[in-house]
Amino acid sequence: MIKQERIPLVEGLRRYWRYLIPLALFPTAFIVAIALFPKKEEAVFLAMTPFFFASGFCAGIPHRRKNVSYSFWIFACVMWMFAFIPAVLIAALIGLLHRP
Repeated sequence: MIKQERIPLVEGLRRYWRYLIPLALFPTAFIVAIALFPKKEEAVFLAMTPFFFASGFCAGIPHRRKNVSYSFWIFACVMWMFAFIPAVLIAALIGLLHRP
């Protein structure tokens, strides 16, 4: 069995950036949903749990199936952590708009 070389990070991002979109949007959707339904945080958490696993699975496909280097997955993890920054800002704006 011949092992193929893994695709470097930059080339992997160029080819498979679409796999990272759900991972980038999930934190915003989660925090905005909590901001819109503040009294139903448990329900929002339960409703969003499958999307968390689905977005993580989607972001991992290029590493597992498309022969992209492990740095692609590390980049996806870092992107997920930093995606909470605009999510918190958007949720704060929604909170300001929904004040009684």
